[in-house]
Amino acid sequence: MKNYIEKLSPHQNVIHFLSILFLSGMICGVLLSQWMNPEVIASLSSGAFSTVLTAVDKQDFFLTQFTTNLLLCLLVLFFGFSVIGMPMIAFVIFTKGVQIGFSCAMYLITYQLKGMIGIILTLIPQVSFDAIAIFVISTVAFELSFQLFKRSFMNTRVIQWKTLLNEKLNGVLLSLALILFSSIIKATLVLSLMDLFAMLQ
Repeated sequence: MKNYIEKLSPHQNVIHFLSILFLSGMICGVLLSQWMNPEVIASLSSGAFSTVLTAVDKQDFFLTQFTTNLLLCLLVLFFGFSVIGMPMIAFVIFTKGVQIGFSCAMYLITYQLKGMIGIILTLIPQVSFDAIAIFVISTVAFELSFQLFKRSFMNTRVIQWKTLLNEKLNGVLLSLALILFSSIIKATLVLSLMDLFAMLQ
């Protein structure tokens, strides 16, 4: 049992570290919204809604969302094969938190109490699976980068890349599946929920 806990410990530390970064980013996103003019935020919000609701093709929207998030995940994974990849991965996780925190604040500033409905109906379905996918791939990439760092600067044993990549493959596949599922949800359910939220305004 002790050996099992010791084996999990580095993985858990990475998860805790990235979780703190993500939550810190969300808090910074909320604080950032307080410095902006509410009229600017309102125009950004209404502009985003009008663009999505009036000029969206579901197939193009799906392809755009899938491609964008896939490229981001591949970029994060690429950072994992770099000795200096850890700060870059941490930055991606932090900025993702900032984006979500700012979006939540934008809903509340623009729509007040109705903004809570907007967050539940439209924002959470949009960002939840993307955020989980980015978090999973970031954990995998961070651990890969850390292994490279230890090998380069701490004189540890030679990395068994085949074994290491096999251990991380499930995380990569899970991220890809989440990106696909998220893109489908956005192009179907979320667009319908945005129409519903627009009618509630």
